[in-house]
Amino acid sequence: MGAASEAAVSRLVGAVLVGGESSRMGTDKASLVVDGVELGRRAVDALRGAGLDDVMLVGATEAHASLPGRPVDDLWPGEGPVGAVLTALHEAFLAGGSGVVCLPCDLPGVAASDVTVLVDASAGAGSKQVTLAAVGGRRAFPVGVWPIALLPALEDRFGDGASSFRELLDGIDVAEVEVGDGFVDADTPNDLS
Repeated sequence: MGAASEAAVSRLVGAVLVGGESSRMGTDKASLVVDGVELGRRAVDALRGAGLDDVMLVGATEAHASLPGRPVDDLWPGEGPVGAVLTALHEAFLAGGSGVVCLPCDLPGVAASDVTVLVDASAGAGSKQVTLAAVGGRRAFPVGVWPIALLPALEDRFGDGASSFRELLDGIDVAEVEVGDGFVDADTPNDLS
C-alpha cells in the first residue's frame, strides 16, 4: 500500500511526540536505535511515506537534532501526551492545517502503510471527529487523526482539568480503526525483544 490519497493528506500535518522522560525505557525513546534506525526517525519516515510532507517533532530537544522534522516546543511541558497533542494542534492551526496525524516516538514496527490506513479511514470523518487507531480492541492513544476544528473544545476540557485522553475525549465523536501491530508501542526494553 502506498501513500494515502492526495485529498486525504493535502492539509494534514504530521506530529511525532518526542518529549517525555522515557523513565520505563531508561533512555530517550526517540533517539533509541533499533535495527539501525532511531525510533523517532521511524515515525517521521512513516508519516512522510504516507504523503505528509510537514512533520513536526513536538517536545524536541538538542538530543533530537539528528531526527528529520521540524522541532516544536511543547506548550505544556510536563503534561504528557495530552499536552503534546494540543501543542501539535496549535502548531498545525498556525500552519494552515486541517488536522494532525499524531504518532508517539516509540513505535518500532510502524510503516507508511499503517499511517495510510489511518489517514484513509479519517477521510470520510467530519471535522469534529477524531479517528483513533485501535490495536486488539484497545485505543492506541495518541495515534490518530485529530481535526483542528476540535481544538477549542479540547483546550476547554484540558483547562478544566482533563489530563487523560479518556477525559479529553469524553463526549467527542471518535471513530476507531482497528490496525495491525505497527502501532504497538515500546515502553520498556523488554518490549523491544
